[in-house]
Amino acid sequence: MKSPSAITRRLRKDRQRRGYAMAMVLGLLVILSLMGSGVLAMSTSEGMLYTQSYLKRQAFYLAEAGNQRLIANLVECNDWNLFAGTVFTGESLGPGTYNLTLTLTGPNTAIIETTGVCSVFHGDERRDRVCKLKVNIAR
Repeated sequence: MKSPSAITRRLRKDRQRRGYAMAMVLGLLVILSLMGSGVLAMSTSEGMLYTQSYLKRQAFYLAEAGNQRLIANLVECNDWNLFAGTVFTGESLGPGTYNLTLTLTGPNTAIIETTGVCSVFHGDERRDRVCKLKVNIAR
């Protein structure tokens, strides 16, 4: 049988170990919290980057749709003078609008300038992305 002083020493060691376990658990909790907040910040910034990329693509597609619409009208009508100057202004299509101008540079050549604007509301903030296209065309 152990003496009372041996039992006392054993109890003292157990009390010291309990404090060590608490410190380990708190340290691990702090590390996991920091990792979680880092992942959250990273996912938020990735979402914002995706939104910006989406808006840029949509603005480009809007401008390209305006170009295709004008080219179809030019092929159908065959009189480019009817479309000289500002052709389409503020034409709404899907998530945005486009503006289009046809400038005649010669009897059989022209320049199409199109601006696509895509708008998305993020909370109370409006985010616009603009894409400008300039295309030379000939008959």
